[in-house]
Amino acid sequence: EATAQAVLDGPIIVQQIVVRLDASVTATEMLASVRDEIVQDAGFSPTNDGPDDGGTVSLKRQDGDVTLYSVGFAKDQMVIFTTTGGLDTVTTFPKLVELAGISSSRLDAALSK
Repeated sequence: EATAQAVLDGPIIVQQIVVRLDASVTATEMLASVRDEIVQDAGFSPTNDGPDDGGTVSLKRQDGDVTLYSVGFAKDQMVIFTTTGGLDTVTTFPKLVELAGISSSRLDAALSK
């Protein structure tokens, strides 16, 4: 719940978009497509807080004292975007990367089977 204490403790918004590709579209093309949709529809902008290297995208949205970060990566035939948001004093890009790393590790384990 978005209680006062929860808001002060850390991000209260956590969202993940997972796309599995079976078509002729490459993961990097889909990464760019999802990035463009998040920028257009959700008001995010590219940020220098994280990588933007063709295989990873870093986005940010600032609304007053609320910060939202989103990081997306392409791996194999998958694209995963992880987004967190909350007060800017407790919502950081490194924490988002840590959370996204969990998904990346789980995907690696699943792909190795």
